[in-house]
Amino acid sequence: MSQGEPVTSFVRAARVLGVEADCGPDALQKAFRAAVKRAHPDRPGGDAARLRAVIEAHELLRGRRETSPAPSPAILTITPGEALAGLRRPLPAADGTIRFARLPAGLRAGDRVRLGAEILTIAIKSQAGLSVIGDHLCLSIEVEPALMRQGGEVGVQTPAGSRALRVTRQDAIRGLARVAGAGLPARGSRPQGDLLVWLKPMDLPQAGETSAQVKLRRFAAAWAA
Repeated sequence: MSQGEPVTSFVRAARVLGVEADCGPDALQKAFRAAVKRAHPDRPGGDAARLRAVIEAHELLRGRRETSPAPSPAILTITPGEALAGLRRPLPAADGTIRFARLPAGLRAGDRVRLGAEILTIAIKSQAGLSVIGDHLCLSIEVEPALMRQGGEVGVQTPAGSRALRVTRQDAIRGLARVAGAGLPARGSRPQGDLLVWLKPMDLPQAGETSAQVKLRRFAAAWAA
């Protein structure tokens, strides 16, 4: 592009400012300020034609950002079990077709994956008391009040199968037990996660309570919470 040639395309405008055509507003403004300093006639090597091209490029790119809504990111929602073991199921494509997706184990929330021509961002939805926080699987279970006082052993059901969980007195006091290495598998720069088990005391019937009274008391407690 010659110095006097007007900036009429987004590609040329981006080249003038030294940015990507779809850059964000902060990057655009930063590049514009730097380009103005370089092109200003009062600076060595600057001239009015270059400065005019910089201003036109900025106006063109800024105008497109103000009139074109940013596209919503494409989200793929998976379960904690799929994050742990990988995804193997049919998924609808953007063109309306159905394809069988195969994604690796150890996906984290925010990971980006490619399915055909689509780039999707992973979201992990909690399911049946199981959730994912960072690298860790988190499970919430109810246990006998006696175990909450002194610790013991309890069976837990995880996506990888049932297992016996040893709860120490310290675990019981803080209401949290940890199983090292039983969370999401290592993937890329992300380390092997743990299984975090949140312990809640089981609400057992009190002496003389009927089943209706138990339900009413539990409903009242849940409502108050």
